[in-house]
Amino acid sequence: MTIMMRVLNLIILLVGFAQCWEYEHVDDSCNSIAKFMSRKPDTYEQRFSAEPETPLQICNAGKTCCSTAIEEYFYEESNSMTTRISFLKDPYLRKTTQAKENIADYMTQLLTYASSHNERTRGLVSNFLEMSKYKVQTIDVMKYPVFILMDIAQSNGVKDLLNSTNCIAEMRDYLHPLAALQVDALKIGRLINKAIPLAEAVMKEMKHQTVSEDCIRQIVKSQRCNECRDSTDVKPCRPYCMEIAKKCFSHLTAVSDDWERFVGLISLALNKTDQFAKVYKDALSSSIRNIVTKLSDTETADMCGYDVSGNLAAKHKRSASRNSAKFSSRSKLLDERILKGMLGKLAETHCLRYSTEEIKCWNGSEVGLFTGSSDDIVITNEETVTEGLTAALEKISKFNEQFKQIENIEIKGVEYNVAVATEEPEFVVDKKTGFKRSANGTLIPRTVSCVIDSSLIAKT
Repeated sequence: MTIMMRVLNLIILLVGFAQCWEYEHVDDSCNSIAKFMSRKPDTYEQRFSAEPETPLQICNAGKTCCSTAIEEYFYEESNSMTTRISFLKDPYLRKTTQAKENIADYMTQLLTYASSHNERTRGLVSNFLEMSKYKVQTIDVMKYPVFILMDIAQSNGVKDLLNSTNCIAEMRDYLHPLAALQVDALKIGRLINKAIPLAEAVMKEMKHQTVSEDCIRQIVKSQRCNECRDSTDVKPCRPYCMEIAKKCFSHLTAVSDDWERFVGLISLALNKTDQFAKVYKDALSSSIRNIVTKLSDTETADMCGYDVSGNLAAKHKRSASRNSAKFSSRSKLLDERILKGMLGKLAETHCLRYSTEEIKCWNGSEVGLFTGSSDDIVITNEETVTEGLTAALEKISKFNEQFKQIENIEIKGVEYNVAVATEEPEFVVDKKTGFKRSANGTLIPRTVSCVIDSSLIAKT
């Protein structure tokens, strides 16, 4: 038993020595740091040419491959990287700016499933996006399905569809359900259109936010000092990085609530555009099929002046299938994931690229498990949010009160059942009243009242 215990102790000592050698050994040639610095400008190569000196100002003293000049370079680079990685990536800002420029085209294509011959629809969309809340309440909703169907017909080479007010009145039951759906989608688009410039303003202000000098020193210690121990292949421990980042970004995360709520509402709005795309495609196809069927009646065809041999339904089906993926993905407009956590999860964003391994990571002084806590890391962070960001977030807070109406917009499917013309679209018929019947039980058609301004009927 004694021999076995001695053997076991010897094995433990050898393993410990091997780990110590792996974690503590510094190559006298400092090959890793030399190779790393050789990729930098000549000034930094000259800095490295000096003999390693102690005590260093940031990294631990003792065996080291760094000079104070290299530490200075690490500080400058970390300061720049912290701003660029944690606060804002310029491509994100460009994508948000592009969303503002593209939203009218996106909504137009989503409503028509066509990239050409949609001038009427684009005009309606552009006007709607800039309307006041009062103006939205006074619009004539019937012109939306009329203009959109005219554009769809023209894009498929069909002329003179819905070319008179009598024809439009005859097709009312197929048009009105589409109108309700289209206006709801445009209300969502209008809110997104208002939100994008506010998001852009906050993102621009994030470029001017800073952290304290003490924070940068701690970031250098956690993320760069491993290179001074010839361990450039070892990433910092993520828990260690998180404890530092939470303190360094505390002044920004403290004002994040309104922003994160705002981004959540953008995400909800984009979800509803996705839902609209799925529901609307079927509703639009059903409406066109019903209109084409209605036009097979000679009197209706004469009234509308439409040659049913054009087979608009089949043409639209092929066109919609071909363009569906191209026009109905919200990522074509804006990917809100680039906005999430920009304020509320700065620490996670900053430390995401670092090691999740518990043992083989840099813990601030050596390669090994990080066993400390936030109490062990003393950081002075007296930085405050800039006045510009404060003002931009105040606008976000006010807009959230208006933006939350997105929660009340419901996108529902449409069912067409128009055996008899009605004053209301069939999907909202009052079941308590029902249809009137004559003494012999036959249905009595109701009078249709529909007035459309003839100026709305554009010539194709």
